Amino acid sequence: MTERTEPTKLVVPKSAVTWDEIGGEIVAINLANGHYHSLRDTARDAFVLLDAGVTVAEVVAALAATGPSADVVATDVGRFVADLLSAGLATEAGDDASDVGAKPDPSALFDGNRAYSAPLLETYTDLEDLMLLDPVHDVDDKGWPRADLDA
Repeated sequence: MTERTEPTKLVVPKSAVTWDEIGGEIVAINLANGHYHSLRDTARDAFVLLDAGVTVAEVVAALAATGPSADVVATDVGRFVADLLSAGLATEAGDDASDVGAKPDPSALFDGNRAYSAPLLETYTDLEDLMLLDPVHDVDDKGWPRADLDA
């Protein structure tokens, strides 16, 4: 049996996930299942860092610099990374993933003065039917989008 290791770097799959920051909160949508997610505070910071190509260890170091012990942050970030992978908002970067361009400075991507809290991925499924509608192709004779409820 092979031992499972923690991912060292993640990639946000651009073809399956769309996200935007609105007022300091990230709203991310998994386009495959229609679930949308809220990432606020430390979760926002960790997600932005991971999306920019920062390693998980560097995310832990950046967040631990705000005060809590690195062990606590490592546990919290490990849980958050597992949640991102489970939600399909990120995948593990392959061994052949190459760094393109300059490596980002983590301190330039978030406000290091924010009080630390464990990063939390909030998931919502109440609009998944609406999110999965394809208004360009799923139309009735009048031109209105419709859900194929028999599928």
